[in-house]
Amino acid sequence: MNSRINYENRKALGISDFEFLSLFKKPNEKVYFRLIQEKKHIAKKFDCILTLDDDLEYPLIQKIFIKYQKQGYGVYFVVNSGGQEKNSIKRINAHFIDMDFGKVPKIINGELFKDSEGKTVYEYRSKEEIEKYKIAFLKKLENFKLNPNVIVETKNGFHVYWLLDLEKPQSLDAFTPLQEKLIDYFAAFEERKEHADSSVKDINRVLRLINYKHLKNPKDPFTIKCIYLNIDVKYTQEDIASAIGYNIIELVGNTESTELKPVAVRAETSNLQKESRRVYYSSEIQYENLIPFLKQQDLINYLGIDAKPNVNFKCIFHNDNNPSAVIKNNGGYYKYFCNSPVCICHNDGKGIDIIDIVKIKENCDTSTAIRKLIEYFHIELEDLTWINKQNKRFENNIMLLSQLDEKKDEFPSLNRIIKFGYPILMHIL
Repeated sequence: MNSRINYENRKALGISDFEFLSLFKKPNEKVYFRLIQEKKHIAKKFDCILTLDDDLEYPLIQKIFIKYQKQGYGVYFVVNSGGQEKNSIKRINAHFIDMDFGKVPKIINGELFKDSEGKTVYEYRSKEEIEKYKIAFLKKLENFKLNPNVIVETKNGFHVYWLLDLEKPQSLDAFTPLQEKLIDYFAAFEERKEHADSSVKDINRVLRLINYKHLKNPKDPFTIKCIYLNIDVKYTQEDIASAIGYNIIELVGNTESTELKPVAVRAETSNLQKESRRVYYSSEIQYENLIPFLKQQDLINYLGIDAKPNVNFKCIFHNDNNPSAVIKNNGGYYKYFCNSPVCICHNDGKGIDIIDIVKIKENCDTSTAIRKLIEYFHIELEDLTWINKQNKRFENNIMLLSQLDEKKDEFPSLNRIIKFGYPILMHIL
């Protein structure tokens, strides 16, 4: 590695985003993307076949990326293969870590510092400070037993990948336990363990795509770049586990007892519980009442945990030695709080509601989370006038697309509108 990277002057390698994706995916494989509005956290999902031979596949997706970048969206890809959701992943392409030196919880005299409202205060580091941490990390990485295959530099740190040999056996069940151990391993070498992002462990995790911009601060964008590439060797999960002092068989064996099942799976574990949580109303729920209704659901019952309101318990979202979580009911609305600043649901002390919980567990956007909750609670929405009007508009647009479809031979460029218009409108309907 030392001969390949100039630590102080890290130049982007001459690799396109298509070539980068081809490191993880097979030719003509479907690739899944997520475009996330950096400030509003709005997510849009896209997919395409990984080919340059069809202008309506990856070349068209690239144009869509550019369009949404102008609106402040970051570009992410699902590292593993199979789909957007956890249960859709069929193949592991890599194990990885996300190092982030941009901000850490403020510590004074060895104690976590909080403001007058009890919220954790964060320190935001300067570019000069971040640069020092970046250089120090790369030097430490040089001593790791397994050379990484890919290092991507982000605005505040790095994404480091170890590619798997796809011809060798692998275990989907081992992914999250091995990710957790890999993250812990690198966190142990850092001045602050928060540098190694503990949330980067889900099998359907998305990470930033190279050659597109980080836009959380539009006035100070940063182009994501690949600074190191080594494809001479690929690894097995056994190789990675052994390098950090673990046995992959033991990790797989412990999966059932250590891995928290997704909400969607937990809901199916008991028919009695499932029956007791169904929601029946003498009338359908009106659209404008849906979100308040969901946030009024008892989180203790929903999560199926042994806890009491306003009494601390061990957080279900991270390894919690000291009870740091609590569920509160404020004016009929439930929220889940965790006092640990390293927890994914800490949320600056603001807590998270039932929709946020599904978004975290399923790694999905807000609209998908709401749809899952509608199915879970067996809710029927009243078809209001507003919805009827929107549906009518969508139907008219579909009719227009149908008319355009008849002219696609005469106007080939219309294929692009038809190709992406139909799925989007049908999905909304």
